Amino acid sequence: MKKILWITISLLITVGIYIWFISPRIDTLKDLNSKIELKKTEIQTQENYFKNLQNISKELASFPDEIAKINSALPENFSINSLIDFLQKTASVNGLIFKSIDFANASKLKENSNINFLNISLYVFGSYPSFKIFLADLEKSARIIDVEKIYFSSQNQKEKDKYDFELELKVYSY
Repeated sequence: MKKILWITISLLITVGIYIWFISPRIDTLKDLNSKIELKKTEIQTQENYFKNLQNISKELASFPDEIAKINSALPENFSINSLIDFLQKTASVNGLIFKSIDFANASKLKENSNINFLNISLYVFGSYPSFKIFLADLEKSARIIDVEKIYFSSQNQKEKDKYDFELELKVYSY
């Protein structure tokens, strides 16, 4: 009888130890294993993402001319001097006389956007056909330039086919 009692007490103590000490550790171990699996999945997803980015980067590297065009359309380092030079050369090549340029406010396109724009008033003098070609050259340029408004007037009676043109432009950059 003593043997059965000791076996029963030993069995109860073993079950108690299992319930109080081993079972919570097993649950903790299962939770940790599931967290490890989740982290492994996250790491694998990130590795796939970075491999994809590397592939895209390699693919983009094969198009340097197109990337250069995009960079010139929206330059990071906006230079007013290069813009003025471009506008003067384009006007003179098309037979227009560059009279003056005024700069208005520079601001962001949208509140959370990296794209900035600058409002410009440009004054040129010349014939209407030359002005049409000038506008076409502005449209063809790599820079993103929007013509917002155009005003023109005749300067005097001596030169009937010559006009004063005022353009309100919007030039974009990063």
